[in-house]
Amino acid sequence: MKFLIEKFCKKPKLRNPILIEGLPGVGNVARIAVSYLASKLNAQLYLALYSYIFPNSVFVNEDSTIDLPKVEFYFWKNPKSKRDLLLVSGDYQPGSGEESYLLAEKILDIAQDLNVKEIITLGGFPVNRELTKIRIYGAVTDKSYIKEFSKFNVIFDGTNGVNLIIGAAGLLLGLGKLRGMRGISLLAETRSLEDSIGIRSSKELLVVLSKYLGLNISFKELDNEIRRIEKQRGESKRKKRKREKLPTFRLESPRYIG
Repeated sequence: MKFLIEKFCKKPKLRNPILIEGLPGVGNVARIAVSYLASKLNAQLYLALYSYIFPNSVFVNEDSTIDLPKVEFYFWKNPKSKRDLLLVSGDYQPGSGEESYLLAEKILDIAQDLNVKEIITLGGFPVNRELTKIRIYGAVTDKSYIKEFSKFNVIFDGTNGVNLIIGAAGLLLGLGKLRGMRGISLLAETRSLEDSIGIRSSKELLVVLSKYLGLNISFKELDNEIRRIEKQRGESKRKKRKREKLPTFRLESPRYIG
């Protein structure tokens, strides 16, 4: 048995649900976006998915309890429309091809059991420049998305922008298409630095999603975190410039070493 499922409630009856994927990736952009969305919508936890293809370790929490790596499924029933949401987030996504396929197929199995026919995947698009304005690129299984999302300034320029989508963000669309599902991947520019957390990029994805889905959520917490991070970066840059201005001395003939 490759997967173990822990259910937290009975199977929900969802109306024309949309799957939104947010597994860890570049800058954790997708994970931050979907976790924030689930929190603001007060989405309900449906099930957790565990697997031996995940790391052979556990997370230790602040209260000294432990948790296995998992992928979680939340649902939200939209009171203002007949489009409910199935939100998928988690601690990990596999790095190998076979394991990525296994996880994507399992996610799609669960989604189909809930009558999902539309998929939106999220991700980060790494760039090596300062981001004054974050651009979002799109890739689709159905060209009808292009006109709709172009209204939200999503860029569709073929291989000039994105020519490869790795992991769940791509496989869920490709494998979902084989099952008769339609979908779009939204990829927000983010810094490719290893220590970069793409909160600004996550917010831009949520702005587009909110417009498409007709949601009205507050970005106050994200904005506060963005300001905090930018303040820290500003202080780091000032300290770096100060260090660069310090005089340096070179001893022509050192007489003492110690």
